Amino acid sequence: MALEQNGDTLHAYFRPVLGVVLALLRESENIQLWSGGDRPASPTSVRETPMDGDAFRLNEEEVVREHGPSSFVLGLHVYSDATQISKSGAYKLYPLRVRVVNVITDEVQFVTVAYLPVVKKLKEPGADEKARRRRSAALQRVIYLAFRTAIGSSHSGEKVVVGDRTLRAFLRVLLCLADIPEEKAVLCMKSGKCAHPCSSCDVCVNQTGIPEALRSRDRDCFRMLTTHLEAAGHREHQR
Repeated sequence: MALEQNGDTLHAYFRPVLGVVLALLRESENIQLWSGGDRPASPTSVRETPMDGDAFRLNEEEVVREHGPSSFVLGLHVYSDATQISKSGAYKLYPLRVRVVNVITDEVQFVTVAYLPVVKKLKEPGADEKARRRRSAALQRVIYLAFRTAIGSSHSGEKVVVGDRTLRAFLRVLLCLADIPEEKAVLCMKSGKCAHPCSSCDVCVNQTGIPEALRSRDRDCFRMLTTHLEAAGHREHQR
């Protein structure tokens, strides 16, 4: 796939995450559908596996309550980190990988679902900022294309056959591993040391990524601009 970013052509490769996850589920010999084996488990302070964590248990509780006991959560860990690739100068792509926590293996297994383009800084005015914007745009577009079908199934569920049972699986991204620039790009956060870094809500910087952030209010750009103009007027006229 070719991406056009400000006259710069970037190439990326991806495959649908939903198809990859369902294939892993069919081919794996050892899978665990619910945190309690054959049913959801109660919250616990034990953290032996990702299925013990609050992220999985809270999603599982919500899914089973809304869709019934024949539904379950497919938990995903996503990994991408452009800073960890070789610095030889020969690379042009780096991988985006996912892990399905319901698939039990002796070692942690990440599967590649996309190759993201490495965006280099060009010789142009404002090169650092323009490269950052191209990098963020390319990352967001490739992630969306790879997860497009998974996004739908996270809301409506996906029918899967396990043994002699037909169940409904709901995909949930529980964890995203990335460096700080990529984290800001994925979460659409503004650069700098802003107290409210999210572009779409008013969450505080010390609450991003925690459950309390879900209760933050959406940004009202008209109200915000009006407030800024009023503050500028007070400064100008020393009111």
